[in-house]
Amino acid sequence: MGAYINKSLCGVKYYQTGFVRKRINNPPNVECKGLLFTIGGGNARNASLLKKWIQASEKLPKDLYPIKVVCGQLMSEEDKIGIKKIIHEGIIFYDHVKNMDHLMQESRAIVCMGGYNTLVEALSLKKPILSFPTDAYGDQDFQVQRFFERGLLIKGNVNWSVEEIANEMHAQYWNTEDIDIFVNDYDDSNTAKQMYDY
Repeated sequence: MGAYINKSLCGVKYYQTGFVRKRINNPPNVECKGLLFTIGGGNARNASLLKKWIQASEKLPKDLYPIKVVCGQLMSEEDKIGIKKIIHEGIIFYDHVKNMDHLMQESRAIVCMGGYNTLVEALSLKKPILSFPTDAYGDQDFQVQRFFERGLLIKGNVNWSVEEIANEMHAQYWNTEDIDIFVNDYDDSNTAKQMYDY
């Protein structure tokens, strides 16, 4: 938000959400396999969380592979090098991607933070989600909690140990028939209202 708007809202709690630019559908005859790890833009705090997810993935059975790891274009080269050092067999590394639709469509489940667009896109595809909201972004905990209360995702904690994360990654491979969200319009503020009113 611009400096003027920030100043005018000084002391007022507000949330800024994104929008979903188009409806994403699961293409027919595509076998969904493995997990997708995505951390949005990719700052240093997100990089350390991504490292924990990768370490936790070593404890997972091979039927949860391949694991697709997306760093984000804001992640420093130093952090990317650190992540590449801990990558093991069965992980596909992406520096960043411009369009994540196909990665979501091909994945069996999503491990992410709590960004609005990622959550809504994953839910629209009826993907199981393990979400780790961070207090660095005020909207994340709010929206993840809303979806968690409705049984639409598993809410993670950034302070969990590698073992706790691995247990939840395995647990989140649950039945997607419980996700029953149909958002009619994906191009305006009605989308946010429909998702939160669900």
